[in-house]
Amino acid sequence: MITMFFGFQAYACDENVECPKCGEKSEYTWNPSNQHTTSRLNRFYEMESLISSAYENGDYEKASDLIKEDLELAQIYRCNWNYGNSIHNSNSILGFIALSNDNIDGASKYLVAAGKSTGSPQLDSFGPNLNLANELLSLGQKESVVEYLEGVRKFWDGKESTIDEWIGKIEAGEEIELNQYTPGAYEIIAYAVSIAWPFLVVIGFWFRLRGKIPNKWLFPVIAIPAGFIAMTIGGIILGPIIIALMEVVSAEIMSPIILGLSILAQLGMPFLAIYLVAMVFKRKAVQENG
Repeated sequence: MITMFFGFQAYACDENVECPKCGEKSEYTWNPSNQHTTSRLNRFYEMESLISSAYENGDYEKASDLIKEDLELAQIYRCNWNYGNSIHNSNSILGFIALSNDNIDGASKYLVAAGKSTGSPQLDSFGPNLNLANELLSLGQKESVVEYLEGVRKFWDGKESTIDEWIGKIEAGEEIELNQYTPGAYEIIAYAVSIAWPFLVVIGFWFRLRGKIPNKWLFPVIAIPAGFIAMTIGGIILGPIIIALMEVVSAEIMSPIILGLSILAQLGMPFLAIYLVAMVFKRKAVQENG
């Protein structure tokens, strides 16, 4: 969640104004509130699923027509959070359509165009679908794949070192498969911290209480699962809270708010749960000792 929303700015309020030059709320801002959402904007949000459905059903003509409309809407809503999705996903599907017609050069051009996306909450965090890049890599289109990866590197947070490694291997002539879910350094560190945190907190309380409770080994057995349950609950409720705040809080202060809420949900809530378990054990020990 931190990666998805970190670094947002206030965006444009007029379709004829560059994004950084206007921050008023309107149909053209990054994430318009309900009163600013129009039928045209809703259409823009629906385009990805409509295009995917047409493509998966083999109706390439309809998919191409929808993509044309989608890219036209993207130019109107270039300051919207969905702009980067539109540029990447529509060009990727055009690339697959080109491949279905054995147009490898055309597919390569669409791949490079997809890499010119400015990113989005989804692309920045979970990363882009790399299937088209892998297809073209298997067909020997190394230069276009490298150019695409260099574009992706600009928005895919935490994957810079992984992408650099991919590019190095491709340029060295090694055969590789690009994997969207290969963890980068940031993901590995964040995952390690989240796994270790409940154990570290329990160890701290355990050392403090081991001489005050009769059954000291029962405490970690109960406290560790409690910490992970609290962490899970924190992650579940974090998303809806952030979405609600986005409608009332300016983009400039969203990053520190999200960072603080993430720390509270993933570290603070497990700490509180383990603390409460520790207090229950301590109170029970006091009662038993009279």
